[in-house]
Amino acid sequence: SDNKMYLAELYNSSFAVYDITSVSGSILEETNLITRHKYTNGFTHNITPTEDHKYVVTTDEPHHSDHLQLWDISDPNNVKNLWKHQEGTASIVHNAFIKNDYIFASYYDRGTVIFDISDKDMIVKIGEFDTYPEGQEHSNGTFNGNWGIYPFLNGNNIESSDGTHGLVMLEFDQ
Repeated sequence: SDNKMYLAELYNSSFAVYDITSVSGSILEETNLITRHKYTNGFTHNITPTEDHKYVVTTDEPHHSDHLQLWDISDPNNVKNLWKHQEGTASIVHNAFIKNDYIFASYYDRGTVIFDISDKDMIVKIGEFDTYPEGQEHSNGTFNGNWGIYPFLNGNNIESSDGTHGLVMLEFDQ
């Protein structure tokens, strides 16, 4: 643990990182704030750090132009956006997690999408599995389909939870 708390500040168009080393009880003071980053058209629904805590991935759930973003937070006073991605014109991203050098994202009507982020200058989509195939033909930004993803199981297994079709187990051979 790095004694940091990462907050997606949904309606503030921002995300924040707090030092929780000395926090006791349920009160978090602004004096514990490491960084807060506000950005245009943000609706930060989810934030996840890399294992080295130098980068975070955020998801913006409503279908604005940038659903998934990677940020360099290594200098809290100079947060940099490294990458913006939109998966389809109306598809909505829900959550994203980082494991090793991969972003695992759940898109409601597109399913599970995997990106290789080992080269921060050349992020590449390397895999996808559509858990809700009927959604792409009639996609209008609905919340039907893949609600969540969990890439932290032992081995190469990934869980995708689809609100329409149930639990989908995937194998990702890295």
